[in-house]
Amino acid sequence: MLYFSRGKGPLATLTTLAALQRRIALHAADQHDNKTLLHNNSMQSSRKDGDMSKTALRGAVQSPPKHDDTSWLKRHFAIPATVMYGLAAYAVAVTAVAIWAISAGNLFGHASTSLDTAIPTNNGNQAPPPTTRSTGTSSVDNLAIWPRPRTLSAPADTTRNAKVPLPVKVIFDVAGSDATTVLLPAIDRAKRAMFPCSDPDSFVSVAQSDSTTPTTSNDAGTTIRIVVRSPDTRLTVATSEKYSIDIGAIDNHAVDVTLAASTVYGALRGLETLSQIVQPIDASALDVAVLARPFGDSNGAITLDMCGGGYVLQAAPLSIVDWPRFQHRGFLLDTARHFYPVPVLLKVLDGLAATKLNVFHWHLCDSQAFPVVLANMPNLAAKGALSPAETYSETDILKVVEYAKLRGIRVIPEWDVPGHTYALSRAFPEIETCPNAAPFWQWGASPPTGQLDPTNDKTYEVLDAIIDRSAKLFPDAYAHIGHDEINAKCWSQLAAPNAAQGDIAALVRHFHDRLRPSLQSHWHDRKVVVWEEPFAELKIRERDSIFQAVQVWTASKPDLVRDLTRAGKQVIQSPASAWYLDCGHGAWVTNGGLNGVSTNSWCPYRPWFAMYDYEPTLDNWHDAEPGWDATVRVPEAGVLGGEACLWSEQVDASNVETRAFPRLLAVAERLWGHPGMDPGTNVGSAIEQRDRVAQRLHVARHALLLRRGIRAEPVQPAWCEGRVEFCR
Repeated sequence: MLYFSRGKGPLATLTTLAALQRRIALHAADQHDNKTLLHNNSMQSSRKDGDMSKTALRGAVQSPPKHDDTSWLKRHFAIPATVMYGLAAYAVAVTAVAIWAISAGNLFGHASTSLDTAIPTNNGNQAPPPTTRSTGTSSVDNLAIWPRPRTLSAPADTTRNAKVPLPVKVIFDVAGSDATTVLLPAIDRAKRAMFPCSDPDSFVSVAQSDSTTPTTSNDAGTTIRIVVRSPDTRLTVATSEKYSIDIGAIDNHAVDVTLAASTVYGALRGLETLSQIVQPIDASALDVAVLARPFGDSNGAITLDMCGGGYVLQAAPLSIVDWPRFQHRGFLLDTARHFYPVPVLLKVLDGLAATKLNVFHWHLCDSQAFPVVLANMPNLAAKGALSPAETYSETDILKVVEYAKLRGIRVIPEWDVPGHTYALSRAFPEIETCPNAAPFWQWGASPPTGQLDPTNDKTYEVLDAIIDRSAKLFPDAYAHIGHDEINAKCWSQLAAPNAAQGDIAALVRHFHDRLRPSLQSHWHDRKVVVWEEPFAELKIRERDSIFQAVQVWTASKPDLVRDLTRAGKQVIQSPASAWYLDCGHGAWVTNGGLNGVSTNSWCPYRPWFAMYDYEPTLDNWHDAEPGWDATVRVPEAGVLGGEACLWSEQVDASNVETRAFPRLLAVAERLWGHPGMDPGTNVGSAIEQRDRVAQRLHVARHALLLRRGIRAEPVQPAWCEGRVEFCR
């Protein structure tokens, strides 16, 4: 094809011919039965808002010029009309043949272009094409996996988005029947996550390995071998979650995948990663790391006509070695201020498992409700629940704990004492001080006010019963006893032995002394967790205090973390300034905006990137972190991990999913890996790194959450998905 330079001498652009050529190209694209070409165009160009439709694109490439180029040629070259029109016809014919050859793959192989290539560079009047891979990263650094694995490696010529050979065989080699009991349901969940458009039972088989099973398969299809070395199914803070995945090259329509882990819980984490490496074709057109709007309706539902007829591996061959940076990666949910039915809790647990969070901190009771029906003291819930229908039976609790364990999630109960106890004391009013006092803000943090009386013997009888049943319902080695927001005025008339009246620190120490026998009798070696106030405000800093771990929420500063570490305490980071998911939705008090009362929340809304950027160690704890071959490191003192918190003043079952997700993913990745330090995460400028994370978050919202029925709110307009660099 000949090109001329318009306005730069006698060789001018033949714009009429160019227009004809573009018309022919558009017609060929519209008429040619090339599904890949049209599919790539729809996946790259189609956006809910702001994108150029095919009609608009047609107008852009077909609009004729406003001048008469043939007259211009006549004036400057005096070319006879018959010669000129003959040349034009010849050019049109040659162009048509060339376009036919290219689109049919006859000239340059398979068609790999799409109509997006016809869109010129962005001039502000049309949508730019989706982002291409950032330079400076390896071929697999931008894989759409959340949380991002600690190490990924692949040869330079690794194939991206290779079609998964079918059928799929899953062969598991597990030591012990207990581990098999945990693994088999996880395999079933993973295969349905990997193949959401199909009935995976029709082409995925699962079998246990035996001595005759070859280590590799010569049959066509995909063979996934899962190896678990330990039969131990105990789930503790020290449980290894390390795993490796090795995906071989696709050879003769066959590929071998090996997932190896020392424990079944490491295998669960690997299956979550593998379920993201396999993607439906429509969700991975061109590059799943770049394309952020997988198919699905506005709720993420899958329909078969959206599937595109197959699945791809994001990369093959590929090797992953992965392990968590912190052993405590949690989510707190307050089920006292609003009640959450058990099915809602189970759905939340599904979301935690998908993002590799491993702790569900269950804030069971607070001022507003005591919803737990304990076998040895049922009156606590009978008098203290929001209603008879809004309670958790012991059977409910055991169901939640078992459901969580099958997903590698520990459940830590919180019995919030000695403050926030109005509901707990409804069955025994004599153990409460300042019950439902007004105005509430003088007597407590929220209505109804009330604190346990640490000088009343009945208080410890009630607490002993709670601690006893808690030990039987919650097997975890950690348990939480609150201790936040103890109000001085509420205890101002009380006195501990040998202490002045209203000495809050002395009263809390007395409370601990009286509580210690029950903790030792029922909780034995369990570690007791409290909120920061006893240590940070009341200066209870003895190594032999009744608590061994402190959850920090307001005073998350380097000096406090250092002091806690020196005192031998484990630290769980939950800064309200970064990891509170409920903040920023306005004041909930009815006098907001009146008489100088603020209309704002006490804490601001935190977008996902503020949560992602928070460093749990506060850059003051640089102990060497274990690698793949090292023993799991659980610090006796120092930062154990962290939790995102969702308090329920303005949250209930109707909006818990959107309030938690997808921002919770940002906390999950920060606690799993070490962004900025792990290989491949510190490439380019800060904004380029943020762009890559944002792009993966868009994909994860669809692939991890919406496809699984978890209602995750969007974090940007749909137009930005795939074009994050234009949304800064």
